Amino acid sequence: MLAALAGLVLTPAGLWALTYGGSRQFARMAENSQSADGQGVALIAGGAVLLLAVALLGVVSAAAPLTGGLLWGVVPGLLGLVSPGTVYDALGALPRWLELGVGTLTWVSLGAVLAVGTLLTGGGLACGLVRRGFSPDDGEA
Repeated sequence: MLAALAGLVLTPAGLWALTYGGSRQFARMAENSQSADGQGVALIAGGAVLLLAVALLGVVSAAAPLTGGLLWGVVPGLLGLVSPGTVYDALGALPRWLELGVGTLTWVSLGAVLAVGTLLTGGGLACGLVRRGFSPDDGEA
């Protein structure tokens, strides 16, 4: 249960750090700057580490990557592809200090949120199968 809660908390934090850090990097590039945005780079790296932690929690319980991946990746990713206006309205209703604007919309519309969610979900399914004793060699001579 605790692993599922960790997946529900760490996944959106990781996605936020990636999208906000990416939007800071993109803004720096749009200025034709020759240097990176240090805070943006740190956010991107931190977001990647948080999502890696969610995937690694699958060793403890498949619920962490499954819940985080489905709830924060697959569902909003599919919704963003099918009904982008719904995602736009939902993001607009959130507090501005979260900085979930352009970066998040870009990630959703490009399918990146869906891809991250699918990878976490797949990792959770794989961990669950291995924990139950599944082996790809079962049934082979």
